[in-house]
Order: sequence, then C-alpha cells, then structure tokens
Amino acid sequence: MELEHREWEMEKLEIRGEGDGQKVRGQGVPYERLSEDMGGWREVIRTGAATESLKNNDIAMLWAHDSAQPVSRVGATRHALELEERKSGVWFEQSTEAFTEFQLSKIDDGVVEKMSFGFFIEDFDKDQRWTEGGGKKVALREILKMNLREISPVVFPAYPSTKVALRSAIASGVFLPGDEYAEEMRRLQEASGVDDDVGMLLQARIEHERDVDRLRMSALAHLAQER
Repeated sequence: MELEHREWEMEKLEIRGEGDGQKVRGQGVPYERLSEDMGGWREVIRTGAATESLKNNDIAMLWAHDSAQPVSRVGATRHALELEERKSGVWFEQSTEAFTEFQLSKIDDGVVEKMSFGFFIEDFDKDQRWTEGGGKKVALREILKMNLREISPVVFPAYPSTKVALRSAIASGVFLPGDEYAEEMRRLQEASGVDDDVGMLLQARIEHERDVDRLRMSALAHLAQER
C-alpha cells in the first residue's frame, strides 16, 4: 500500500540528558489536532488511532523519510526507538547514539526541528470517516485507525500525499470540490448506475487522464522556457 506522509506544527525536537545518556525527544503523531485545509478537506487523527500499530508494528525512524538512511526501529537490538502513546498523541525517545554526527548536529543547531510520519489506511470503510462539506465548509476526514510505519525528523513539512486521501474519499462517496476529474467520475457513475468494478475502471481512466494532463502541462512549461 502507498504511504501517506503528514507533518503538522508539533513541539520542537529537543536533546536531553548528558554523555551516553542523551536522547532526542519529541512528538511523532498528534491526536485530536485539526489540520489546515489540504485542498478541499481537513484532517484529524482521533485518539487511539495508532494503538494497534504500536503493539504490532516494528516502527522505524528514518532520516527525512529516506529508507536508505535508517536511524533506528522499535525492534533494534541496540539504541531501539522508544514510543509512548499519550492522550495528545504518540511521543518518542531516541538515543543520540543512533544518529550520525552530521544528523545530530543539524538537530542540535535547530536546522532539523520538525517531525513527520508515514502511515496507511488498511480499510477505507472502517478505519476512517468522511464528512462531506457544504457551502463554505470543507470536508472532514477523521482517521480512526492507522497503520503507522515510520516517523522522521525533517527540515520542511513533507507535502501531503493527497492522491491516497482523494482515492479514499471517492471510495467513501465523498467528492471534494475543485476536482474536475472526481466530478466527472461522479456524473458518469450517477448516469450509468455502475457497480464497484466498473467504478474502479472509471477511476483508473480518470487518474490516467489526470496524469496525462500533468505531463502535457510540464512539457508546455519546458518548451516555454526554451523559447
């Protein structure tokens, strides 16, 4: 499954302790905090959404979401990632010994001070709840259960992976404003009364058309620069 990445304003990373006992501490996932407008909808992760993941997953800490730069993981034999679920969300502690000298210096200098997390939704019907907006209101996506896979120290927020969220909205019967392809898909489905299998084919076609449009716009922009 495709991971979604999120980063909201959370408490700044900090280094505590002395000598070999130093640890980087911070909040990895926030609960009950409403996101900014993400392009027609807002999002909130409900309390306890990561509970099962914390029990069953070998969650990793990566550097800037790069699997080629692992820092540690929960099941590591040395300097394991420590995670704790609180009412406000998922918090972490990580021994400074797990970071490279370069990585630690960037955290210490305040260059890298944000946290981002990667997750996916296993069941669009049970693990999330969409409420369609109306008028000036945007839609709301409530994440009830997530499969948390990794957390990452980052410099800048990871741009929200909206494609998965858009797909889940469509699967839930919520069509977000401003997405002409989603509107086309709804019109076709309503007109023909298609079943789920045909709906998936329509969705695939519309996503293909969206990708073609993006490539066309990119090519035109490139040609304009050459001129």
